[in-house]
Amino acid sequence: MGFLTVPISRRHLNALVEEVQTLVNRMEASLHDKDDLDSVRKKAKQAEDAAKNVCETFQRRRDKLAGEIAQMEEGMGKMKSKMSSMRTEMRTAECGTCEGEGCDVCTLGFDFPSSSEVNFSNLFG
Repeated sequence: MGFLTVPISRRHLNALVEEVQTLVNRMEASLHDKDDLDSVRKKAKQAEDAAKNVCETFQRRRDKLAGEIAQMEEGMGKMKSKMSSMRTEMRTAECGTCEGEGCDVCTLGFDFPSSSEVNFSNLFG
């Protein structure tokens, strides 16, 4: 290497050092990005697991409530039929027409008019 080529070589060397520093900085940034990505993936996996657990808990609770609702509806149906029979018994006991013998008023809750009582003449005028 000659005396005149030292400044040129030095300029090239400085440019090479700068390029190497740039590459090292990029590699370091890439490593940080990779670490950030890994931590984000771990957090996403944890959130997914938590959401799955919550979903399973809700499904179990929904199934339990569906069973309770079915039981309540069954009980309500029994209560309605019991109330209906009790109403019939009350009407029969309080009937003034047949005095508990069993007429339309007792069993149905209203009386059918006989054919002689039906009068359509006043409907039209």
